[in-house]
Amino acid sequence: MKNKIFIGYIFLLFSFFVSTPIYAKTELESLCETSMAHVSVLQSNTKNIFKIKREINKEYKGVKLKRFLKNEWLPEIRENKAFTPNNFYVKKNEYIRKCVQSMRAKK
Repeated sequence: MKNKIFIGYIFLLFSFFVSTPIYAKTELESLCETSMAHVSVLQSNTKNIFKIKREINKEYKGVKLKRFLKNEWLPEIRENKAFTPNNFYVKKNEYIRKCVQSMRAKK
């Protein structure tokens, strides 16, 4: 009886530790998706880059996310003159993968 309870506890702990990184990954991807979509809408509405960067600083708290949005994402979408917020959703998986890799990189 005690062995079954002990094995049940071990199984419960194991399943908890296995499921935690999976949840964290999806949370990071959703954060990247919403922030990149927000910045692409800001860029299409406002052409002043300083206002966009100020809005990024006010809106987001993560240092790596801010760095990615200001130094990688914003120049990428500004360099393409035909970029619209709808273009983000066409290549969403590719863009999100870049964001997640940038946020996970140890700098």
